[in-house]
Amino acid sequence: MRQGQGDEGASAVEYGLIVFAIAAAIVGILWAFSGAVRASYDDSCDRIAAAANQSQCQ
Repeated sequence: MRQGQGDEGASAVEYGLIVFAIAAAIVGILWAFSGAVRASYDDSCDRIAAAANQSQCQ
């Protein structure tokens, strides 16, 4: 069976949707882990400040 001439556009749309889905997944994963990364950063910052005898880490 022969493909029609308009099939190339459909492939481009499908690839666009795949790229969008991957980008959305990456953003979702980064958003999900942002709290854990922030808590880890705050903890390490507090430890450094305590070791350096400072009251705050900014």
